[in-house]
Amino acid sequence: MKQNLISYREKKQAGTGLCSGWKAAVVGLCLLVGAVGIRAQSLFTGRVTDEAGHPFAVNVSLRLPGSALVKAFTSTDGAGNYRLQYAGAEDSVVIVVSGLQVGKNERVVRNVSQRLDFVLEEKSILLKTVSVKAQKIRQDNDTLNYLVSSFADQSDRVIGDVLKKMPGIEVDENGGISYNGKAISHFYVEGMDLLQGRYGLATQNLPNKAVSVVQVLKNHQPVKVLKDKVFTDAVSINLKLQDDAKGVFTASALAGAGYQPALWTAELVGMMFGKKYQTMTVYKGNNTGDDVQQEFRSKYGSGQMTASNTLLRVQTPSAPEVSTKRYFQNHSHAVSTNHLLKLKNGGEWSTGVMYYNDRIDREGRSLTEQYLPGGDRIVVDENLRSTNHIHNLEVASNMMINNDQKYLNNKLAVRANWNEDEGTGTVVSNVNAGNRTVNQRLERPSLSLSDRLNLTRAVGANTYTLNAGIGYSEVPHTLSIAPVDYWDDLPVNSLEQDFTLRHLAFNLGLSWGLKAGKFSMYYLLYGSGSLQNMDTELGSREPGGDAYFADPIWRNDLWYNTWQGGLNQFYSYKSGDFRIELSLPVSYQRLCVDDRLAADKKTYNKPLVSPSMSMYYTLGNWDFKLYGRYTYDFGDLYSTYRGYVMEGYRNLLRNSVDDLPETREARAGGSISYNDAFSALFGSVSGEYMHGWRNLLYGFDYDGILRIRQILRQPTTLDSYTARFSLSKGLDFWNSTLQLKGWYAHSNSQGLIQGEVVDFLSDNVILGFKANLVPARWMSLDYSCDWQWSQSHTATDNSSFSAVKSVVQEMHLKFFPTKSLTLDMGVEHQYTNLASTRHMVFGDFKVVWRNRFVDVELEANNLFNQKQYMRVFYSGADMYRYSCDLRPVSALVKIRYNFK
Repeated sequence: MKQNLISYREKKQAGTGLCSGWKAAVVGLCLLVGAVGIRAQSLFTGRVTDEAGHPFAVNVSLRLPGSALVKAFTSTDGAGNYRLQYAGAEDSVVIVVSGLQVGKNERVVRNVSQRLDFVLEEKSILLKTVSVKAQKIRQDNDTLNYLVSSFADQSDRVIGDVLKKMPGIEVDENGGISYNGKAISHFYVEGMDLLQGRYGLATQNLPNKAVSVVQVLKNHQPVKVLKDKVFTDAVSINLKLQDDAKGVFTASALAGAGYQPALWTAELVGMMFGKKYQTMTVYKGNNTGDDVQQEFRSKYGSGQMTASNTLLRVQTPSAPEVSTKRYFQNHSHAVSTNHLLKLKNGGEWSTGVMYYNDRIDREGRSLTEQYLPGGDRIVVDENLRSTNHIHNLEVASNMMINNDQKYLNNKLAVRANWNEDEGTGTVVSNVNAGNRTVNQRLERPSLSLSDRLNLTRAVGANTYTLNAGIGYSEVPHTLSIAPVDYWDDLPVNSLEQDFTLRHLAFNLGLSWGLKAGKFSMYYLLYGSGSLQNMDTELGSREPGGDAYFADPIWRNDLWYNTWQGGLNQFYSYKSGDFRIELSLPVSYQRLCVDDRLAADKKTYNKPLVSPSMSMYYTLGNWDFKLYGRYTYDFGDLYSTYRGYVMEGYRNLLRNSVDDLPETREARAGGSISYNDAFSALFGSVSGEYMHGWRNLLYGFDYDGILRIRQILRQPTTLDSYTARFSLSKGLDFWNSTLQLKGWYAHSNSQGLIQGEVVDFLSDNVILGFKANLVPARWMSLDYSCDWQWSQSHTATDNSSFSAVKSVVQEMHLKFFPTKSLTLDMGVEHQYTNLASTRHMVFGDFKVVWRNRFVDVELEANNLFNQKQYMRVFYSGADMYRYSCDLRPVSALVKIRYNFK
């Protein structure tokens, strides 16, 4: 494998960079597909019925003659159909159909793809003593069914607690769900997407005992009219509820209080999931460090058509890599109400309203060592305190019709924020004598509106789609800094940066899809526009009145307007379990950059071609994917403004050249995934190579502690290699789930520091292990360990910086003395080799008593009273050391009442 890699130095000497990397990637793709294609598999399909044609619900398995080991397994669907795949090379196999209604039936057949129907007689089987153990994971074609009761224990309260224990399913720290390394695209409850991406509300509030099965939908096409016409490798989750939880309104209320400092928490939750109507309303508030925002945030992405933020920011303490309950000084209130009404002909109308209010206080220290050519460093030591005032309101409405002939989806969204950040920093540096206290204040309100329409109709085997959208946002931000005596020769005591961004975007597209045998073709003819205005002024707010600097270099009045039209072409070929796809979007873009202050108007006309290719192959339980793509881009609004913008109290930004930035990027990669529901074994391996080229080189010059961005007209390249793997296994032994994951990244890049070009190299490695064990009915054990290693180098002066190593271990030991009582003891250990305090240990304890209606919890956190968290990491060749004040040892009592 090392022989297939082209080193950074060799590519620089060959001068072929992008071309050679792209050719090598394509050759590698073709060789791997050829290797995969030489293997064969047998597909067995059929139907199991009685003599009258009534289907049986039975299990169908495959074994080898003379062996009892099951090689493949499935179950019949509601119509009695089954589908079984086997990739072995044996001449013959045994197909076994078994069930309580039909007994056990075997048939020896040739190991070739064929249809085998079974017509069986119903049998009466006398069983003296029957012990039935339900299958934990069952696979029906592209659907995996996880039986919730097989993975839950007494300590679990909501379905999110159980999802973390299911093999193949991963839940990250922010509540995002992925399957075999791929993030889910939809989250349904009884087949309906009530929450529109805010599925943390369901995973953190829906009782796990209300859910019977968690379904993983692989290759999920949510648009019915496109099913079997447009392939997708997307993954979704669907929750199947218990019968007694369907169509029933349930509610719960929680109140809690504690000490050090005075603590409070409150919740009110109501929900109902029926066939025609679903609703969920949630209020949560606390000052205990629980980040309720994560539950209320969409995991599908913002979906906004327009910009919602500016460059301005307040320097605040960095968030530590520990649970928010250890450091989050919050005063949170969040409420969300969501409703979905099922209409006729596959119609749904859903609405959602969310309001989030918070005040977050942080205090900590930042030590930054900024690399300079020759090995010198600028050291900036900051003691920081900040307060964030957050007010976010979102209102959304979604109208959808989804049936076999028509798909209509109209999404209307309104977002309003009126947020404010305040910060105070005491600064010490080796390039400026004395201590300085700097006060910061950022007012950052914003308003955005958007409406998107998608209409798809089927005409025979073909489809036609109309897409339209429009969005507008206005973002007026103001950053105030005082004093600014660290800025040499500045005749004022304070600075005020005004930054207003206005953005209007719209698009219109018409697409049609054609199908001819094994070939599918899809075309999109579209036009779009984006009009952006950036209006900035830098000045001073003094006691005598406001004064903005007269020189245009401190101001911007820039219009950045793009008009684009093009034809997206998509071709696919499918033969059995092999599929190849080619995307060939061709467009023409007209860019108008109008600098009103300089009376300078430039127009650029650019043709764009961004081809991509993907290949998929399924071999039994194995899925193979190879891909390659090329993209070309030429900057955005923030790469064209000429006047200075004070991004923060230590950063001054502008674009000092007239050239339009150009970026070319080629990527090639592949993945192999394995999923076997019968043995509960899931795994994936993936890798990617990226080569990038840019016509401009960006960097910083330093004036004391002030960083001033500089740009050099010099082409630069970036090469990166990434590889990752994940493996999870469910075991009957101790009802265990084991998970292993890893990630490696290497990059070669260039930077500009003090006018000198510097070559950077960096390497990062992450390894993780997680185990959920139930050694006995009266206890369980959860353990996780993450190891990280990173190091940076500079090829210019052959400097190698100290490697950063860290280890995070967490263990929870739970005891169940009675069916109502749970004891949870937790220990967390963190190690960082370059921190002044290398080891940190946290202890937690929780007692939970539950009956049908009441939960009582007593929890104690940070029992060892750790006072500070320390973190070290690199960004390029710069080293950052952060320390953050932690919450003290505390105790909290919570009482929850469940209504039904």
